[in-house]
Amino acid sequence: MLVPNTLDFEAAAASSIQPQPFADFTRLVSGALGDAADRMKTGNATWAAERNDMAATIKSAAFERAIANDPDAPRPAEATLADIRKAARSVLEQVRKISG
Repeated sequence: MLVPNTLDFEAAAASSIQPQPFADFTRLVSGALGDAADRMKTGNATWAAERNDMAATIKSAAFERAIANDPDAPRPAEATLADIRKAARSVLEQVRKISG
């Protein structure tokens, strides 16, 4: 399988790899790759199940109520943008009142 990188290497004097050790090596590599693929499939399936569970939890009404009642919970960007607009309008109204 490995060929030396030397100028004096004579390919005619070399013998080819024996069939049995090469078959054993092929089986070993194929088995290891198959085992690795199986572990990846199992890991991906577990991750997908966890992701689906989290998505279902986040979409649940109980989670929505918990977030709505928690003052420290992050608010959606739309609500924050609406609050900013409301505050800006309030400031503009105050400026209009002051400037007459």
